[in-house]
Amino acid sequence: GARRTAKRLGRGHGTGKGKTAGRGIKGQTARQGGKVKLWLEGGQTPLQDRLPKWGFNRVNTDIFNYINMSQIIYLIKKGRLDKNKTITIRDLYEAGAFKSVKYGVKVLGRGVDKLDFPLNLEVSDASTSVINAIKEKGGSVKCVYRTSLKLKEHIKPYKFAFELQDPIPTPKMVKRMELIRERGAEVVYSQPEWVQKEIEEGRKILKENAQLDGFQIPADRSPGVGATRIRKRRVKLIKEINYDLAKH
Repeated sequence: GARRTAKRLGRGHGTGKGKTAGRGIKGQTARQGGKVKLWLEGGQTPLQDRLPKWGFNRVNTDIFNYINMSQIIYLIKKGRLDKNKTITIRDLYEAGAFKSVKYGVKVLGRGVDKLDFPLNLEVSDASTSVINAIKEKGGSVKCVYRTSLKLKEHIKPYKFAFELQDPIPTPKMVKRMELIRERGAEVVYSQPEWVQKEIEEGRKILKENAQLDGFQIPADRSPGVGATRIRKRRVKLIKEINYDLAKH
């Protein structure tokens, strides 16, 4: 029949599977639970080590959750989001747009042409097409800097006994936030007062020094400004070599 009786092992040499029961004599595979890994090559350099390697994997990267405008419009039409209120990351999470959010949310522009009403967003980042389209319809885009812990508090405030302080971004994150500001979005991140004072004092000193030296800040870039300026050639510095010393 289809079900065959299992062969009994170790029941005498007359059965063909007696004594060593088909396992051979001694060794790893003769032991109970003794198996050889499929990728073992007997001590030979394994294949993954013989192949060349190139590139690298970046560590400590903040990977955003991405969502397109078409998905946001779909959730609004389904009634899961209220277009009359500011849509935050917490609203998107509760509407079922994401299962989890660790580093932030970035809004992308697919389906942005279907936007026909004003919309207010508060996310971590947004593409240029999204910012321009929302502004044309009379809406706004606010990008708030949050760490993973601060973002967890924003999404699930009931898990925190008290409100956390706003995180201070690193210089790298400040640069990223300022790039978002250049795209036209409103940017929110906290900065220590002493840093702001140092920046203001530095700008003031720079401006005063420039006025003393006769410079203009910012520099005048209008066409024809340098037409009357007398240009001087740079003096070539010729290095003299003492050949008598070089011979010795």
